[in-house]
Amino acid sequence: MGTRLYLGQESWLGHGDRRWALPQPALDGEPPTAMALEAAIGQLEEVIMPLARDLPPGTALKLDGPGANAFDLPLALAAVEAAFGDLARAAERRSYVGGPAFSPAQVSWLLTLREVMHHLGFTEASRA
Repeated sequence: MGTRLYLGQESWLGHGDRRWALPQPALDGEPPTAMALEAAIGQLEEVIMPLARDLPPGTALKLDGPGANAFDLPLALAAVEAAFGDLARAAERRSYVGGPAFSPAQVSWLLTLREVMHHLGFTEASRA
């Protein structure tokens, strides 16, 4: 049985018959500021990190919802971290010039996916 990450207007993480709502980070601008990214990461970590106690180790991460279509799946953690690095550099220079551009929804989905994978030990995400 896998762990399901639904990415949409509302996002949630589910395993078996349990489901946990995930915050939708409030982000300013395109790209968001570095401060807004840090605040969004903090919001997500507050909810995601305690879930490590509730999820069995070694489950597969399955993406679902509109946000799953924003990624070329399957996706390794290294690729997620690289995309986050692109976003962080854009936030620092306050411009997407010279790198990939992300819509506000894509930023939210990328941050959620990164924090779930990073803190819950997933090395790959695939389509549900």
